Amino acid sequence: MKAANLPDSSLAPPASRSTAATPGPKNIAATSLSAKSPAISFIALTWSRKGSAFTATRADPDAEFLASTDNWFRPVQFANAPDGTLYMIDMYRELIEGAAFLPPADIEAHGCQRPASNAARIYRIVPDGFKQPKLPQLGKATTAELVELLAHSNGWHRDTASRLLFQRQDRDAIEPLKKLATESRDALGRLACARRTEGAQ
Repeated sequence: MKAANLPDSSLAPPASRSTAATPGPKNIAATSLSAKSPAISFIALTWSRKGSAFTATRADPDAEFLASTDNWFRPVQFANAPDGTLYMIDMYRELIEGAAFLPPADIEAHGCQRPASNAARIYRIVPDGFKQPKLPQLGKATTAELVELLAHSNGWHRDTASRLLFQRQDRDAIEPLKKLATESRDALGRLACARRTEGAQ
């Protein structure tokens, strides 16, 4: 398996959201991944504003972000980790047996093997020189600390803080949320605060 030589993972699940890793270079902070399961690879796309819309271009025009020589490799989903690394799910199947791709009768006619139900794999993708940081324990964070994390550069921190604030239903979070929603320089942080403020009211 070969990965593109990007210095860090500033990545998001395909077609969802961009998120910066921790730590991560700013030049790929608006990058998302697009899985190409039939092509046993996935690419990194860099987004840029064009008027009122956004356009996506390949982060590396000469290489996939990650590709495999194993024709059973089927990347299907990604997830950000709290330490800024990326987890990838590999369905690991010789063929994608959906009717839109290949009917079951054709699979049997070609003598293709059917993988075991436990053949899927999970990969952890880390940048060169990665050193494991101390993992956060957001369940022990105060309400004020959780509000501040809504503007964190890592999407996992934002999502987890938002979930915990919703679960706690602590009305002491309303004023800090309003303040961060109007004063934060981070657009994603302002958006997350606006959503949580609405939920708290």
